[in-house]
Amino acid sequence: MAYVTSAMIVARLGQDRAVQLTTDSGTSVDTAMIDAAITRVEGRINAAVRTRTSEVITEAVYPATFAMLQGLVLDMTVYHLAARRPPVPDDWKEANTEALEWLKLLAKGEVGLPDVGMGGAEFEWGSDDQNAATTREL
Repeated sequence: MAYVTSAMIVARLGQDRAVQLTTDSGTSVDTAMIDAAITRVEGRINAAVRTRTSEVITEAVYPATFAMLQGLVLDMTVYHLAARRPPVPDDWKEANTEALEWLKLLAKGEVGLPDVGMGGAEFEWGSDDQNAATTREL
């Protein structure tokens, strides 16, 4: 399941920055490089998600979870592309670090996915249960 497209990454970066971060020679965006980065990031995210559910996360069925994962993919992919051309902006480093920390907590079962039924009530974001696992906001 793809959460983002190369066009979404280019939109986030802007055309000029996307060319700078993806092209070793030439003046156009290397969408194959973006697609490869997206694939790596989505693989990592999906591995963590599969520790909580075997469901396929689609926007239609799990909109909150899809939107959250989409944001993680955008942040992490931008970071990975920028790492090719240091220095990486501090806010991009921080977003990537926070995403990785959240994925580790998800894999351990310390946080859950936003949609009801995704990981059990004790892991739902915004749970009113005082005994619910602590969640972190990205």
